[in-house]
Amino acid sequence: NREMGGYTIGQYVQEYYNGQQDKFHQQAADIDGKIQIIMELREGISLKVLPYTFTKNVKATKDHPFIKAGTTTWFSPVDKLPQAVEHQHALYIRNVFSLLNGDVKAGNTSRVNEFFVKMKKYQEVSSGNSLPTATQYKAERINNAFPFATILFMANLTLGFIALFYTIYRMTKKREIKA
Repeated sequence: NREMGGYTIGQYVQEYYNGQQDKFHQQAADIDGKIQIIMELREGISLKVLPYTFTKNVKATKDHPFIKAGTTTWFSPVDKLPQAVEHQHALYIRNVFSLLNGDVKAGNTSRVNEFFVKMKKYQEVSSGNSLPTATQYKAERINNAFPFATILFMANLTLGFIALFYTIYRMTKKREIKA
C-alpha cells in the first residue's frame, strides 16, 4: 500500500477509524494496536524506568510543563529531557540501554546483570519517594503470588451452586410432603 507508506493494513485501519467497524476492520485495528506496542518497545518509548528528582523549580517550556522542586519524573531513553536534568544523569538516561544492548549482543551476561544491579541502585537513589518501601514491595509480591481473586471466585461459585441445589432440594421435598 503505497499511500500508507507501505503499511499493508493501513488502509483498513484508516477505514475502521472512519466508521467502518465490522469484524474484519476491528481485527485490523487490533493488529495495528499490537504492532504499535511492539514498535514502542523497540524504540524504547514505553521504557520509563529511569527516574530523576528535580532539585529546584523548573520553568515551563513548550516541551515540558512547570516542574516543582522535589518532583520525581520517570524517563525513557528516547524522551526529550528538560534542560534542568543534570548532565551526568542525562548521559546515563540516554545511553544506558545502548550500552546494555551492546553487551546483550556480545553475550556478556555478567555485565548485563551488573547493569541491572546498577540500574536498580540508580532508581533507588534517584527516585525520591516514588518507589515502594521494602514492606510495600513484599506485600505486593505476596499479593501477586496468591490468586486471591480466583480462589474467591471458585469459593463463591461453589457456595452458590450448593445454595441453589439445597433450595431445589427443599422445594421438591416440600412438594412430596404436601402430596
